[in-house]
Amino acid sequence: MEDPMTTADIARIQQMVLLTKRQVCARTGLSKSNLNRHIRQGYLPAPIQIGPRCPRWVEDELVAALRKQVMVRDATKT
Repeated sequence: MEDPMTTADIARIQQMVLLTKRQVCARTGLSKSNLNRHIRQGYLPAPIQIGPRCPRWVEDELVAALRKQVMVRDATKT
């Protein structure tokens, strides 16, 4: 039996911004093939499937992954 969604869950989903592959590529400056490579390597989050041929990226997850990369970069600077 599935857990019922809470009011907080519904509010979070309503505020969720979903991005297309084109939008992710534009925001990151990556080509589609490089985007796929970064996903396979774990640098960027995988998309969610909202339909059979409809992948979407959660904007907050993408931003968090990019922030992590900046932190990694800054931590290696001396």
